[in-house]
Amino acid sequence: MRRMQKPLLRARHRQPPQQLVVVRLLLVSLLALLSPLWLDRPPAVEAFPDWTDCPSVCHCKWTSGKKSALCPDAGLTSLPANLDPDMQVIDLTGNRISRLPADTFKSAALVNLQKVFLRNAGLRSVDPRAFDDMRILVEIDLADNYVTSLEPHTFAGNERLKILVLSGNPLKRLKSHQFPLLQHLRTLELQRCRLQEVHPLAFQRLPALETLSSGSSAFALYTFARHAISTTQRKREREGKEHGVEEEGGKTPARLDSNELTSLEPATISGLRRLKTLSLDNNAWSCDCHLRDFCLLLTYGSSSRLYSQSLHCSQPARLQDRRWEDLRAHEFACEPTVLLPTTIIQQEINGNVSLSCLTTGDPEPEVWWQLNGSPVNGTGRRQSIDDITPSG
Repeated sequence: MRRMQKPLLRARHRQPPQQLVVVRLLLVSLLALLSPLWLDRPPAVEAFPDWTDCPSVCHCKWTSGKKSALCPDAGLTSLPANLDPDMQVIDLTGNRISRLPADTFKSAALVNLQKVFLRNAGLRSVDPRAFDDMRILVEIDLADNYVTSLEPHTFAGNERLKILVLSGNPLKRLKSHQFPLLQHLRTLELQRCRLQEVHPLAFQRLPALETLSSGSSAFALYTFARHAISTTQRKREREGKEHGVEEEGGKTPARLDSNELTSLEPATISGLRRLKTLSLDNNAWSCDCHLRDFCLLLTYGSSSRLYSQSLHCSQPARLQDRRWEDLRAHEFACEPTVLLPTTIIQQEINGNVSLSCLTTGDPEPEVWWQLNGSPVNGTGRRQSIDDITPSG
C-alpha cells in the first residue's frame, strides 16, 4: 500500500512592491517635515468684530445706505470708544460734550465720517483742528450749543463740506473771511446766533452758496437737501415740511431766527455769484445812511431779482414800518452833528461879531440860526441884535 504524502505548506512573506515602499517612505518623510511647522502654528486669528457691535450707549445700523452710530441723549462727555473706523455717520445730539479738542475724530480713528451731528450737546468750544483730516466730511451740525466764536480756519481741509449748521450759537459777529475756502459749501445755517455785525467779507471764500436767508431776525445762506438721522432730526424736518420747506434737492430757505442785524453792506452779497434766493425779513433794520446802498442794490440795483419779499424799517421812528421799496434815497438819512467852537466871544456894544459852527450829516444837512426862538437871517447880511440878556 502506497503512502500518500501531503504537500508541504510553507508560509511565505510577500514583499511589497518597490513603488509602494517608496510612497510610504515619502509620506513618512513629509509628515516628519511638517510636524514642527504644525506644532509652531499660531492660534487662529479671530475675525474682526461686526461693526454693528458698538458701545451699549449707541445703536449702530445702516441709515440711508451709510454705516451710522446713533448715540443721542446718552449722557456722553466725549466720543464713544471703539467705534468701527469705517463708520460714516455719528449722531451725538443731546449729550454733554462741552469741547471738541484738536484731532477729536482723528484720535478716535473716525476720519471716514461723512456726517457729524452734535445738536444741543452742551458744546462751548471747538478747537480749529477738531475736524482735521476729515476729507470726505459733507455735513456738520453744531446747532443749539454755546459756542461764542470760531477761528476762521476751523473747517480748513474739509473741502467736501456741503452743509454747515451753526444755528443757536451766540456768535454775535462774523469776522472778515470767517470761513476757510470751502468750494462745495451750499448750506450755511446761522439761525438765532444773536448776530449784530456781519463783516462784508465774511462769506468771501464760500463761492458755492446759493440761498441767503435771514428770516425772523435771521441771517443764513443755503440750499437744503439731507436725510433725517435721529428723532430730533426727523422732528425738525417734519416741522420744515409743515411750513412749506422743500427737501431732496429743492431750494430751501434757511430760518435764521432772532439775530440783531440793523444794516449790511453791498459787498456782503455782491461776491456771491451763485446767489439765487435772498430772505432778510424780521431783522431790526435801521433805515439810515448806513443801510442806503444795500437797500438800493436790492430794490433797484443789479440784485433786485433777489428782492422777493418786502422788508420794513424798525428805526428811526419817523420811518418805522415803512417798506424799503417805498423810500427814496434821501430818506435814508443819518442824524446830523453840530460842532460849536468852545471859545467865548466877547464884543463891545454896537460892535460886530461873527459866529460859526461845523455841521456834518448824510445827506448834507440844511443849517439855520435862531435867537430867542426866532430865525436869524442867514444870508450873510448883518443882523442887528438889540435885546441881549447878559449871562451870569
